[in-house]
Amino acid sequence: DLVAILEPSGFLRYLNNAGYRLVNLDAGTDVSTLCLSNLFPERMAQRLKIEALPAARKNGTWSGETALQRADGLEIPVSQVMLAHYDKAGDVQYLSTIVRDITERKRFEAELHHQATHDTLTQLPNRFLLADRLTTEIERMRRRNGLAAVFFLDIDNFKRINDSLGHRRGDHLLQRIAERLCTTLRPNDTVARYDGDEFSILAGDLPHVDSVLVILGKIRAAFERPVSIDAQDAYVSFSIGIAVYPHDGVHVDELLRNAGTAMYRAKSAGPNQYRLYTPEMNARSHERLTLESELRHAYKHNEFILHYQPQLTLANRKITAAEGLIRWQHPQRGLVSPADFVPLLEETGLIIPVGEWVLRQACRDFRETGLQDLRVSVNVSVAQFNDADLLDKIQRALKEECVPPKAVELEITENLLIKDPAATREILEALHALGVRIAIDDFGTGYSSLAYLKRLPLDVLKIDQSFIRDLSHDAGDAAIVEASISLGKKLGMEVIAEGVETKNQFDLLHKLDCDMVQGYYISRPLPKTQFSDLLKNKPSW
Repeated sequence: DLVAILEPSGFLRYLNNAGYRLVNLDAGTDVSTLCLSNLFPERMAQRLKIEALPAARKNGTWSGETALQRADGLEIPVSQVMLAHYDKAGDVQYLSTIVRDITERKRFEAELHHQATHDTLTQLPNRFLLADRLTTEIERMRRRNGLAAVFFLDIDNFKRINDSLGHRRGDHLLQRIAERLCTTLRPNDTVARYDGDEFSILAGDLPHVDSVLVILGKIRAAFERPVSIDAQDAYVSFSIGIAVYPHDGVHVDELLRNAGTAMYRAKSAGPNQYRLYTPEMNARSHERLTLESELRHAYKHNEFILHYQPQLTLANRKITAAEGLIRWQHPQRGLVSPADFVPLLEETGLIIPVGEWVLRQACRDFRETGLQDLRVSVNVSVAQFNDADLLDKIQRALKEECVPPKAVELEITENLLIKDPAATREILEALHALGVRIAIDDFGTGYSSLAYLKRLPLDVLKIDQSFIRDLSHDAGDAAIVEASISLGKKLGMEVIAEGVETKNQFDLLHKLDCDMVQGYYISRPLPKTQFSDLLKNKPSW
């Protein structure tokens, strides 16, 4: 520690050897020619003169953190104590001071502060520092009557990219994205990693609202070229939400929330989309929260019901199967279409318990109405298919409802086949071994490889209604349907055409040797009792 004795005027009387070394003075320097202020930078010397010396003289002591200035100009952070020593008359006889180098402590504190305010992986500001800077920027823009914008960026399909590259390379990708964003934007803009695969940008001093589109264009242009990770190229796009101060909020939480709302709206529109915040989005978010709450209530209070749409075998013109389709019997709104609530079931994860209910209810309805001679099919979502307990749930449902496995058919979309081919095959083989049938729903609308159809244990191919709609007057659709039927049969699969609404479509499909048809020409989806009545009446087609 530096120890010094001072005259009441502030000139040095004594400096220990540690003090000489600390301030880098030559050993022969006469310290009596130096004032205490000579050892400190000008701003600190002023503080000592105005604050420390008067306080020590008056109170007998002063302490604080200051900074020494070495002879070579280098500043050293120090903690300092100054004591006043009085004579018998009560006057200050001399002053003493002890100074300790706190460079390492300050470095450690700086590291802790950096860790608390920055993301470890990318070294970008985190959400806490972003909020702090946004607070400062809002106040600055308020004084200057200026504009600032908050951008929320969510990487499209990051989970798929991460699974494909591996988590180590996924981390490297996030680092490269952070670097590219920083080099793309202005030095005074803040780029932050907000969470996981979400980045945020704070841009101030905007000339006008349309300036956000210029920034957006820079971001998109920067990522037109791929990001290279260990000689592998990854193409990156973002779903982007934008909120502008003061139009979209004047408080930190408000702007961040509204930018996030806009981002989720962009994400729902598909990849590489952006949305500027509008007040209607909050109204929509409120509606969504209300709907989610009502859905949870509906599940707990048995408001869901199943309707059944018949499937007709063309060879004998008999109904031999039906698809169970969920409906919501809302206490105020009446019957709600699945298009209005199934997507939210999937987003919230409710699709897993509700999907299990659908399977059990379909089995129960078929048992209770004596329809065991028919087959019932239900849809299985991606979330359900990825549920580790799927097989156990199906086994329990079949056993407890006393329904043979061959009477149950599970419909999956073809896009599900390519997400994880090895895992998909393992699950399908387990289901096949159990005895349930597997159908590929909406065939022709996804991106599955024909090789998957050959290798996987599939029983049914369902041609999507979009190809049936114009079957009678669109040669392209007719060719696709004919090829799909031929493909399915050659692979040993039963072929069902969905969305059959006219006699002309019905006759053409029969001519093309399609196995089964489903659609409004046969019947709309019916409640259990009406479906049972339809079977008893034995209509003809």
